[in-house]
Amino acid sequence: AKDPASPGQKVGGSGTLMEGPLARLNRKQKTWEDSYCVLACHARAGGVGSTSAEEGGLDFSYALEFFDVKSDALRGGEPALLLHTMKAAVKFVQGTVFTLTASGELNKKGVTHFLSANTVEEARGWLSALEIVEGVTVDWRGKDGSSLK
Repeated sequence: AKDPASPGQKVGGSGTLMEGPLARLNRKQKTWEDSYCVLACHARAGGVGSTSAEEGGLDFSYALEFFDVKSDALRGGEPALLLHTMKAAVKFVQGTVFTLTASGELNKKGVTHFLSANTVEEARGWLSALEIVEGVTVDWRGKDGSSLK
């Protein structure tokens, strides 16, 4: 499907570390599914030190939002997938491919997602952005010993 969003339009505002196309491996079908992704900060009610949302406590965490097309993100629609990055482990595999393994804090524990950027530079950008997120570990060394850094 043709996406009506122009390439120069940005989705995220302040709190967005990275955005752009990413493909995610559908492990059941063994196919890559194209998405438009935004790595952004999310607020959650009932944060640290509070027992309920009414107390006004907020927690902040970064998440990867996966949209079918960029225009869905621009409209402020719900992402097709929301993958929290809290305490995630990110690992460069090779070429443009890297993995993100969820910690289980806010996702299914230990689920590994295979992701692929369009270019090596974009893959480097995603790993650099994820490395900024507190608690995320990034391994820049690929399975063949090469480094993306």
